[in-house]
Amino acid sequence: MNFRYNFFLIILAGFLVSLIGNSCAQIGSPSGGPRDSLPPVLAKATPGERTTNFKGNKISLTFDEYIELKEVSNNLFISPVQ
Repeated sequence: MNFRYNFFLIILAGFLVSLIGNSCAQIGSPSGGPRDSLPPVLAKATPGERTTNFKGNKISLTFDEYIELKEVSNNLFISPVQ
């Protein structure tokens, strides 16, 4: 009788663990939210806009949102061309 009771508890525990393990996480990609239709706005630029005779070797552009720039040489346009 005790053996049957222990066997039943082991089977029940295994069944519960398998149910919990199978329904724990679902593989899928996040929706990502609505499409971003507005471009980022330039909040601050160092040196300031319309600066002439800039002798430094670094510029800083701060936008109102996080942007990730890939392939800088293809996506950043400097005018006039040097």
